[in-house]
Formats: sequence, structure tokens, C-alpha cells
Amino acid sequence: MPSSWGNSTDVRFDYDGALRLARSLWAYADELEAAKAERKTEAEHALRTWKGPYATEFVGRGNDEQTSISALIAALRSDADAWAQAWKNAMDEQNRRLYARRVARMKEERSVAAKIGDWLTGFEAPPPPAPLPKPGPAGFYPTGCLTG
Repeated sequence: MPSSWGNSTDVRFDYDGALRLARSLWAYADELEAAKAERKTEAEHALRTWKGPYATEFVGRGNDEQTSISALIAALRSDADAWAQAWKNAMDEQNRRLYARRVARMKEERSVAAKIGDWLTGFEAPPPPAPLPKPGPAGFYPTGCLTG
């Protein structure tokens, strides 16, 4: 089986959907961060006059909540970043496949004399596509396009 067969199919990936999801996850993390700050302020306000064992228990639960929300925010941001990385990887792979197809077409369309020259001196292919940068928060905008 020729190694170029894999290049004849496109990468199956929802490019737009991946970046939409990354933006949504990041926005949700922002909302949780705002809610976390608001809850902390409200808890501090409640504790100004509240003393005793229930106040101590309230502080412990509030600290647990703050820790849990922080972990959730970090997980959402990490997942958003992972979707952006998946977008980048899929784009780079699709561009690699498009480049391989273009080079194969160039080789096929060359004259017999040019093919003999290629055999003697080597075929000079155009430069491969450069890897794309990973989209970043919070917009996660595409950092490039497919090249054909």
C-alpha cells in the first residue's frame, strides 16, 4: 500500500466547533471566577458579626468551596487550551496532507525529461507549510488557514 494513500483523505475535524467550544469553556471559567470572588466577599461580610462553632464550620465550607471552584476553573481553562491545541494539530496535519498532494501532482505533471533530471539531481519541492500557532484565550481566533 503506497504511503501517499493517507494523504488522499482529509482530516475529519470540526475546526469551527473546536474553537467555539474553547471560547465557551473559557467564558464559563471567567463566569465562575467572578462568582467565586462574589461568594468570597459575601462570606466575609457574613462573618463580620457571626461567631461561634457554626461560623467556624461556615469558614471551612467556604474554603472548600473556593478550592473546588479554583480547581474547576483551572480544568475548564485546561480543556479550552486542549481544544485549541487539537485545532492546531488538525490544521497542521491537513496542511501537511494538502502539501503532499500538491507535491505528488507536481511530480506527476512533469515531463519525461524533467523526471529523468529529477532522478539524477533530485526533485526540488516547494517549502512545506509552516506549523500554525495555537489559538489563544479568550478569543481563540484561528491563527491560519488551510493551504492547498
